Amino acid sequence: MKILFDEKIEVLTPCFCAGANQFKPEIRSPSIRGELRWWFRALGGTRNEESQVFGSIEAKDKNGQKQTENRASALKIRCSEAKKGEYEERSIPSNIRFFLKSRLDKTQNCFIPGGQKFHLQIIDTKKASENILTDLSIDAFTRLGALGLRSNRGCGALQTASYRPTREEFIKWSTQLIALGVDIFPLQPENSAFAAWTILEEQIKEFRTRMGIKKNEENAMGFVHGNKRHASCLRVRPVALANGTFLPIFIYSETGLSNGIKSIQPQLKSFFA
Repeated sequence: MKILFDEKIEVLTPCFCAGANQFKPEIRSPSIRGELRWWFRALGGTRNEESQVFGSIEAKDKNGQKQTENRASALKIRCSEAKKGEYEERSIPSNIRFFLKSRLDKTQNCFIPGGQKFHLQIIDTKKASENILTDLSIDAFTRLGALGLRSNRGCGALQTASYRPTREEFIKWSTQLIALGVDIFPLQPENSAFAAWTILEEQIKEFRTRMGIKKNEENAMGFVHGNKRHASCLRVRPVALANGTFLPIFIYSETGLSNGIKSIQPQLKSFFA
């Protein structure tokens, strides 16, 4: 066995991640595994490679040909309960708060506040790290990951507690993700995670308006039409920097984009040009 990651992770923004009791927040290994899978796919991992690293159940295509087989995950994930850090951040932008109203009306203790920390250990039991994307996925998750409800829109942003780059260092590191097809669009740093989060929400509104993108239009920003829905390919979150500021960033990957759903990549590149 080989330990691939063994450090503390800090929650930067309120995290609505729970188990069977939806009103009791907790950091869960299955949620972390799911986020690692997302990054693995986003960075170019194939279905077979994903199966070898994260495990799979037997699946066949429409012609009856086996695509994956029953296989246990090569990665063992252990995480501790989140504990208070030096501060607690409970502020949530009003439009995001609206989507969490049912939980917040029930109890104000339904989320893990920003500032809390937990210990994460990821162990390779079957030489999964021989695939370079395994290490890179862990690296991306521990710098840019998020868990729980509305994580695409800034909730539950996570970052290794010891990782505090300068803006220039972060941009340089992100070029390897961009080379593999994940677009990263950084803005100017703000004085708090909440301020960075608020700026990102304002930028989403401006992007929709300037590019003429309507809500629930069938595109990569995500939509809901009755029983038809599609998750957003666009993520936002703050990144904690070395000087105590927070860098607002957009993350865009079309890994989960279904056939017939319109890409917004050209508009994004035009908007941030």
